[in-house]
Amino acid sequence: MTITLIGSTGRTGRHVLAEALHRGHQVTAFTRNAAALEAKPYTVVEGDGRDLDKIRTAMAGGR
Repeated sequence: MTITLIGSTGRTGRHVLAEALHRGHQVTAFTRNAAALEAKPYTVVEGDGRDLDKIRTAMAGGR
């Protein structure tokens, strides 16, 4: 499954991200602070949740 996770550095988002990766899902992590995420096998899109263009980019897998 392909997942776009908004809030991936938050208190709950970190757990959801870890579990999705553990289950073998392809994840795009959308966050305001990309530096808060470790280098892992997922795509990171940095942006604000109010920026629809950035959300669209995240939902397209970072492309």
